[in-house]
Amino acid sequence: MVPNEAGGSQAAFVDEASASVRVEQKEKPTLSFCFDGTFGEKSTQREVYSAAAAAVVDGALEGYNGTIFAYGQTAAGKTFTMTGGNTPETAGIIPNAVEHIFHHISQTPDREFAVQISCLEIYCEAILDLLRNDQSKLQLKLSAQGTFEVQDLKRYTAKNPAFVMKKIFQANKRRHMSPTGMNKNSSRSHSIFQIIIESKPKDTPGGKGAVLRGKLNLVDLAGSERQKKSHAEGVQLKEASKINLSLMVLGNVINALVVGKGKHVPYNDSKLTRLLADSLGGSTRCTMLANCSPVEYNVDETVNTLKYASRAKSIKNKPVVNTDPQDGILLKMEQEIKALEDELARVSATSEHVTQMREISGNSGVSADLLMHLRFEKEEAIKTALADANVAKEERDRILRELKSLQEQDRQARTDTDALRQRLKAKQESICVGGVNLLDENMRQQAELVQAQRVLEEKKSRQARLNQRLASEEEARLFKEEEYKTIEEEVNKKTARAKKLWSKLAEKQQEQEQIIQQLSEERNALNEEASEVEQDLKLMEHIIKYFIPQDQLKLIVARSQFSEADGNWSLMHLHQAGNLCNRQAAPLLTNVDDDDDDDDDDDDGLYNEPTPPPCVYRLFRCSCFVPGRRRSS
Repeated sequence: MVPNEAGGSQAAFVDEASASVRVEQKEKPTLSFCFDGTFGEKSTQREVYSAAAAAVVDGALEGYNGTIFAYGQTAAGKTFTMTGGNTPETAGIIPNAVEHIFHHISQTPDREFAVQISCLEIYCEAILDLLRNDQSKLQLKLSAQGTFEVQDLKRYTAKNPAFVMKKIFQANKRRHMSPTGMNKNSSRSHSIFQIIIESKPKDTPGGKGAVLRGKLNLVDLAGSERQKKSHAEGVQLKEASKINLSLMVLGNVINALVVGKGKHVPYNDSKLTRLLADSLGGSTRCTMLANCSPVEYNVDETVNTLKYASRAKSIKNKPVVNTDPQDGILLKMEQEIKALEDELARVSATSEHVTQMREISGNSGVSADLLMHLRFEKEEAIKTALADANVAKEERDRILRELKSLQEQDRQARTDTDALRQRLKAKQESICVGGVNLLDENMRQQAELVQAQRVLEEKKSRQARLNQRLASEEEARLFKEEEYKTIEEEVNKKTARAKKLWSKLAEKQQEQEQIIQQLSEERNALNEEASEVEQDLKLMEHIIKYFIPQDQLKLIVARSQFSEADGNWSLMHLHQAGNLCNRQAAPLLTNVDDDDDDDDDDDDGLYNEPTPPPCVYRLFRCSCFVPGRRRSS
């Protein structure tokens, strides 16, 4: 690599054949890390997707839960890896996953599919829905399955990849971004794009084991950063502290899962780890992409990222297939379609009865609507009244007005019938029928190219594992006693072995020093956070002491309740509080939307395409490929 003017010469080197990364540091021993796969700065987006993400997406289509998340320092290329650019060659993991899903649907004629999407961000420990104009904070709740879910998160039913990409662009435009000293378009929040996929055999009722449900989480983590490099101030400094704190909690969770043996796993210490709890230590197939900068200027951050990923590689999950969900999307759609069909049948039956009455009336000159309204007991009276020339004008006008009213009701019934048919058609189209081509020719060719790339990457991955195995055997030979023919041979071999062992000892000592330094930095960050919390606490105590009467304070305390699910206090009858009772109620929004008729103000234009860093290394781990027991928490 050509030396970088800002970052100095190259310090990290990737060996894709052995799936390893070597880091050379000044006046420090060289470090080496092995992973399930590595990618240099010349690797393409399709290569990354085929090797690191495609298997997880396949699992989601088969009913497994899957998570793919990008981790690394700021400006390391995480957002470019996950989202990519606006051309097929630069498309990231999320666009490729969307094409992959709908290509699979189009190639599966014997199943029916339902796809729902949602997107949120965690900004300064506040959860915001990126698919809504309303940016109010959302709360976490504990589901019946023991996992954390976001209340009132809006979900859209997706019918084709173009609709999904439109929503992704809208979400990226709403995400918190700002320039820093290291990145002109730095993400200031963690984003989670979720795709829920349900499928069942075509023309088969949702019996036991028939419905498969997979949930795919695509996570773009905000990057860790140091203030002396990013030059963050004010709001950006607060954002950076929140980002670093949540990433530190994520690191603590990973360390606890690696240690195992009944060690407490601090999932509840941040909202990010609560949402990713099942992905990190549960029944989910999980892939971590660690983005690193190869230049010497960022060598410390690169080493920390590599160690972080190396620890995460040791976590063993136990994926399970999700069948027959109680809140299934397909089940709800089938129920809604059945209700619409019943309503349409009832309205159609009424219309048919009116038609039959018209045929019975024949040439009598009497409206069939009037016969329908007055039933059969008044038919003769109306016929006589209209045929009698001596009937009063007022009575005739009254009968004519009634006829006009009934005719208007008939027109309204026909309008309602058409509306029901449109609703039924839209609901039926929400179910993606397998075998129907939902991709254009260009996208189909891209999907086939990704499939071919996957086969190639699997071969490379097998070769990398063989190389790692050879390296492990070579290391094991260092500790194996050998027989020597001469004393000179024994001295030479033992000297060479001693040098290698001494080098490894120096590496471990260096690693120990860096861990101590990292723990010191984390402790300082916690101390700063504790200081801020203490200041806020003293302010609240001051306000309570001098501005809130004691009897009212006791009443507030008695009515307060703490929720273990989301870690927040709630107060009964809060809507009647003085600051809230005069506010106008916000309009209710449904959680699931089948069309895209809102957010028109965000439809024009695309988000600013993230620029890929000139030199970025990406490596990944797939614990789902290695069977192992689930670690206790």
